[in-house]
Amino acid sequence: MTNEIVLEIEPLSETQVVIDSIRKPVDITKEYKVVVLYSENQNRYLPIWVGPVEAEVLVSELTNIPHQTTTAFIEQINLSGKPIKISITDLINQVYKASITVEKSGNEIHLPMRPSDVLAVAVRLDLPIIVSNAVMNEAAKSPPVTGIMAGINNAFNALKTKFRIRPTK
Repeated sequence: MTNEIVLEIEPLSETQVVIDSIRKPVDITKEYKVVVLYSENQNRYLPIWVGPVEAEVLVSELTNIPHQTTTAFIEQINLSGKPIKISITDLINQVYKASITVEKSGNEIHLPMRPSDVLAVAVRLDLPIIVSNAVMNEAAKSPPVTGIMAGINNAFNALKTKFRIRPTK
């Protein structure tokens, strides 16, 4: 009799992202900015709208100019434990929910914060940025298909249309 080992693998419930860019919206009359996060393993982009002040803080941190707001957040966070990651956890009524995870006495504690604030902290402390797959599935966008891949994609879609399988009666 042989012993059989069964390995069950659960699909990942989250993905790691990086800050791709901070952009002005297409409608230049709007004051907000768009922070674009990128998931390499999913090849998708997640846009997060932030106010102009929050964007300035994030740009300061990305250019290695410490901002006092981020410093204040980090001082408060350090009172709770050692920061280990930040997460974009949910999207409710077009509003992202985020948290920073700290480790204290072997336990993980999740502190809710605004996405723009956790992103600035992640940049300063070089923490991983994690997004739930539920959020990615709801709001992330795939890059546009261009060049040769666009031709292949169009040809494939034409074949799917031409050879549509119909149920038998």
